[in-house]
Amino acid sequence: MSGSKIGLKRKKGQSSIEFVLIAAVMFFVFIGAVVVIQGRMAGAHRTRLYHALGGLDNLISTEIRLAESGGRDYLRRFFLPRTISGYNYSIGLIGGTEIVIGVMDFEYVIFLDQNISGGIGKGWNFINKTGGNISITNLG
Repeated sequence: MSGSKIGLKRKKGQSSIEFVLIAAVMFFVFIGAVVVIQGRMAGAHRTRLYHALGGLDNLISTEIRLAESGGRDYLRRFFLPRTISGYNYSIGLIGGTEIVIGVMDFEYVIFLDQNISGGIGKGWNFINKTGGNISITNLG
């Protein structure tokens, strides 16, 4: 009689260990799935943000190309949005050769073909070409 009680206790103990092991494996599988899904969502978000910045790059590059190809006294006003995909951003002209757009921890750089003077910002901007020099002035 006592031998069967010991066997029953061993079976219960073995079942408990098996349950804990199965629960632990399922927990790690769940955590792994969450990490993979989170990584894909972050990648998709970064891709959408990169495309939005590409649209802003296209707008700025087009305005500069229009000024380059324009007449001797070219003047035009253009607008840069206050936010990109709902995110606040910073923009600046660095050394006259590149425009840097910063969103959160991400920087997007537009390399310019020629030196541009002045400063660029959100809102309305004037771009003008006087002689052969192009300058941008932010109006706010």
